[in-house]
Amino acid sequence: MYAICKEKQSTMNTNHAHHERRSSRRSRLLNSLDEIRAVREEIASLLESLEYSNRDIHAVQLSLEEALVNAFQHGNRLDPEKQVHISYRVTSGQAWFRVEDEGDGFAVDDVPNPTLPENLERPCGRGVFLMRSYLDLVEFNPAGNVVRLCKFRSQDN
Repeated sequence: MYAICKEKQSTMNTNHAHHERRSSRRSRLLNSLDEIRAVREEIASLLESLEYSNRDIHAVQLSLEEALVNAFQHGNRLDPEKQVHISYRVTSGQAWFRVEDEGDGFAVDDVPNPTLPENLERPCGRGVFLMRSYLDLVEFNPAGNVVRLCKFRSQDN
């Protein structure tokens, strides 16, 4: 998956002096909405410093919040003894995220499509749908307890 993003980045027109600036971080999060907000804000600040568009920043923030909330609520079932692991790497051309929970996972193919008429009133499936709509790559591991996300910087920055 990294090779796919790397290949696309090399074809992008990036005329920024900070092309190689990047930031990586790995942290363990407790089951707290405050910690989700803090990570979202930290990543938004990093994206702003690399001059990502407001649209890209919104896409990443919304998708990351969905992934983290799903990991806490559905993966870890709000068990305070379990943690959610997040790692990320952001460059001037792309942003990568990996979110892992300590739950049993799920079958992503079994998540109902929330846009089908029979599912419009159902509350499930919207988070995965939003992530896939806003990001360039969303990939779950076979167990369903790890999601990898990638957002390419928009060309209209």
